[in-house]
Amino acid sequence: MTGTEVISRLESILRSDDATKLRILLVDDDPDIRRSYSKTIKRAGKELGVLIDVITAEDGQDGMNKYIAMLREGRPVSGVVTDLNMPKLSGIDVTREVKMLSPNTPVYVLTAFEDGPEYERLSTQVNEVKPNKLITKPKEPYPVIRDEIIKDIISLRDYLRRETPPTTEPLSGSTSAVETKPYSLRVFYGDLKG
Repeated sequence: MTGTEVISRLESILRSDDATKLRILLVDDDPDIRRSYSKTIKRAGKELGVLIDVITAEDGQDGMNKYIAMLREGRPVSGVVTDLNMPKLSGIDVTREVKMLSPNTPVYVLTAFEDGPEYERLSTQVNEVKPNKLITKPKEPYPVIRDEIIKDIISLRDYLRRETPPTTEPLSGSTSAVETKPYSLRVFYGDLKG
């Protein structure tokens, strides 16, 4: 796919019925959390009138492999929900990599840590890679996932649908990057070629 083809595909997703669906990448090394949060994300989507496809990954490396594969296939994710502490790649690493590939893809980092010195230290590290939110894993995840994550992703998607102008070429004039207005999708396609 050329840069122009990637732009066209992304714009068609934003403007089509496919845009009424969300694709969320859920990255957590705990299989029980993956199962539970996957169901919770789908339930929140249903309540909000949005069909959500949840792609799960068992660690940060698996998550990035799936993220990049979906970008290559022209099926970018609507958002990433990742645990902070995982083997292979941490939530900090996942956030950094996602934001390098697509700076405006929303990323939500979840942690079991609560207030205290360890939380403050981790919070500082996480905020350096600029996730959309750092969220302490709640005892009752449904309202937090619905209100802090899914509604946020829907708002961003709706903004993109209104604000992303039709274009046939990258604004930068380069075929190696896809760029649109600020806060819209930006994918460095040249880095994804197999």
